[in-house]
Amino acid sequence: MSKPPPEPAWKRAVRTAYFAAFAVTLLVVTTHALLYQAAFQSGSSAPTADRTEVLINHGEHVYVTVREKHNLDFLFYIDWWAVPVLIAAALVIHFGLRVRLFANIK
Repeated sequence: MSKPPPEPAWKRAVRTAYFAAFAVTLLVVTTHALLYQAAFQSGSSAPTADRTEVLINHGEHVYVTVREKHNLDFLFYIDWWAVPVLIAAALVIHFGLRVRLFANIK
């Protein structure tokens, strides 16, 4: 039996770029979750001079610094946009460009 023809280089490049974006997004989502947990655990139950921003988790309120809140909001907005974009990109790559993201699945 003959081997199938080698995959074009552009398909490998698209797959590599997609998985790089996936890895970065996974890192950002994980970082956001860990920082949120750390900020929530170290937060103050009442506002103080430096802890003025509120975090709410299932009805429980804690106060964190402006910088912590800014960082958490920034990571949240990245999460909010990156995950749906990755899903849409996977659909376009798989069905539109006919690039298999997982080479062993036919």
